[in-house]
Amino acid sequence: MVDPDESIRRAIRLALDGKEPAEVERAIEELVERTLRLAASPLAQGEREVEVSRLVGDSPAMSELRATIARVAPHRSTVLIRGESGTGKELVARAIHDASGRAGRFVAVNCGAIPAPLLESELFGHKKGAFTDAVRDRAGLFEDADGGTLFLDEVGELPLPLQVKLLRAIQESEIRKVGDTATMRIDVRVVAATLRDLEAEVKSGRFREDLYYRLDVLQVMIAPLRHRIEDIPALVEAFAARHPDGAARFTAAAIDLLQRASWPGNVRELENTVERALVLAETHEIDAPFLATVLAPSSAPAEPAADTPEELSIKRATRSLEADLIRRALEATGGNRTAAARLLEISHRALLYKIKEYGLGGRN
Repeated sequence: MVDPDESIRRAIRLALDGKEPAEVERAIEELVERTLRLAASPLAQGEREVEVSRLVGDSPAMSELRATIARVAPHRSTVLIRGESGTGKELVARAIHDASGRAGRFVAVNCGAIPAPLLESELFGHKKGAFTDAVRDRAGLFEDADGGTLFLDEVGELPLPLQVKLLRAIQESEIRKVGDTATMRIDVRVVAATLRDLEAEVKSGRFREDLYYRLDVLQVMIAPLRHRIEDIPALVEAFAARHPDGAARFTAAAIDLLQRASWPGNVRELENTVERALVLAETHEIDAPFLATVLAPSSAPAEPAADTPEELSIKRATRSLEADLIRRALEATGGNRTAAARLLEISHRALLYKIKEYGLGGRN
């Protein structure tokens, strides 16, 4: 891996040695390029995460996720991964690539992490002289991923002009570098993810409808951690094993506390909590009272309230459970009622009736 500090020192040495401005400029451009690639495509970190925590757990949600990956991986069709922040969308994208048999690289980029003026060059590359700082030809991430998979995280952040260029790259399997007049054939499988509601973005005019349908050929849903709490013991074990003090163990009561937490930050938050507990613990046994002191307030489980006569009603509890299941299904499908009805194993008409009955939302 390139050492950014060495790149900085080299650029400074050239400037202090009185080198030609063009040579200094080239050194600075190399530094910017390497920094962008390290920030936007953390492949080394991703590889470590894949080895340790990819698809950990045997819950029904994880079994279904593995089955979905196995079904979509062999095809070249684009994939749209949906899931809350921290659920591991990049890990799932890499799992799709690993199972695809594609010989090329897995390349990841966060479309929201790179300034819009630089993003076109980052994705498609540029020719020397295309703009002021283009002192040499440069390959883009599409070219880097030729023969492999390009993961576009936060694809909803792409500006509209770039959406047009991305659509052409997917449809025609060709790209044009910034400042070039010729096109280049590419063989890249695109996997995308976003936290944005792309259907709403399409309706508001902020995301192209044709690109949305081109990206949403195959869809992979990742369940939030609170819907697969039975996987928490295995995840804790995996995260603890990664830590230098891997000998520490979590008591059964500590695991129970973790399973009762809400985890708005999902697996990423759980990983951070496990690391925080391992660093701050003064013994090799992490119990529930100590763990409660390191849990984020937003995740800490609420104390159970005493049962009231109303809460002992089976009829009331059944309605509450049904409404909660419908709410979770709508959340898991991004508000798509047809897909939610399939998850709930009821008819679309029955779901519409219950949505109205319980005052819930969702799209047709």
